[in-house]
Amino acid sequence: MEGTLDKSAVRAYLKESLPDYMVPSYLKPLDSLPLTTNGKVDVRALPEISPDELAEGAYEAPRTRTEAKLAEIWQDVLGVSSIGIDDHFFEVGGNSLSLIKLLSNIKSVFGVALELNSLYKHPTIRLAAQYIVTEEYRRASEEDGIYLLNEEKEAHIFAFPPIAGLGIVYSELAQAIGSHSLYAFDFIESDDRIDRYVSLMTSKQQEGPYVLFGYSAGGNLAFEVAAELTRRGLEVSDLILLDSYKFDSAVVRIQSADTANVYQDILEEADARPFYRKLFETDDFKDKVKHKIEMYSHYLNGLANDEVIGANIHFIEADKAGEAPKAENPAIVPIVDWSDYTTKRYTRYQGFGKHGEMLAPDYLLSNAAVLTNILQQTRKITVF
Repeated sequence: MEGTLDKSAVRAYLKESLPDYMVPSYLKPLDSLPLTTNGKVDVRALPEISPDELAEGAYEAPRTRTEAKLAEIWQDVLGVSSIGIDDHFFEVGGNSLSLIKLLSNIKSVFGVALELNSLYKHPTIRLAAQYIVTEEYRRASEEDGIYLLNEEKEAHIFAFPPIAGLGIVYSELAQAIGSHSLYAFDFIESDDRIDRYVSLMTSKQQEGPYVLFGYSAGGNLAFEVAAELTRRGLEVSDLILLDSYKFDSAVVRIQSADTANVYQDILEEADARPFYRKLFETDDFKDKVKHKIEMYSHYLNGLANDEVIGANIHFIEADKAGEAPKAENPAIVPIVDWSDYTTKRYTRYQGFGKHGEMLAPDYLLSNAAVLTNILQQTRKITVF
């Protein structure tokens, strides 16, 4: 075979017409395909792929708690000492019998019962981990609970959702944070939401200091939770706002047409990203999200962040901040400066991407780096 095979280019070409689970994780170049006397490919004459050859392929180690646990399960089931997150289960020794054992072990470790065909569609650790995380999230969201999106760490950060009302939007951000456990919430629709958030937080961390985080509307919600924690005598060391804009008064800011646009944007985003697509497969879940957006909007329309808290406030600003939500009524023009609403330090940081792009793939890692830098500062003065 002349020249060098560009395996990345081949995979990219295959992905244009095949789903991810059908794209091979290992490619072996041949000068020609062996043929039978009838001119068909002689499968039995194809060369074997040795374990050493598989090991020489592009190896990527587990990056998350879920991937690491899956790697241990796969290694035990397949009897191998090392496996990458993009290795195909059926290409590294898996078969229908070992698949049944794999599903049983996954249920024992994660408490998630996967269907047999789910591993045919998600045959790599990377894809299986995404599938399991969405299943875990679906189960937690049904209870309006709190759920961990990365590894359990000594230090915690509690994340409140943007207007979409779903904490799962922080799943990829959580994987980029190594120093803290990221616990996420959905928007709780009942009127006692602040009390419930506090109860859920203290179930994971009994004492302060607490670190809270929110993107866009999630920052406004996080501010209210921080204020309630303070009223109860619980210390909040830091509040991190990802382009969250403060409003001085409770007025109607979000119209019904706005909620419809938000909902449509979420559906389009979910369809474009496999990680979220599975969640939106059912009409029940779509209706649930639509209702959360409506209820969240109603809450924000009656909200005024007018208290003063005793926490450091970190504001990460989007590119071109003037493109933040606008309104003709001067009473509802967004206010960026939160400095008058803390008795501690107020610091602004330049983030990446426009307001609606900050968690998109092109900007997520850059903004995660800014967040990580802030968290490193909090750890210097925060010990759990």
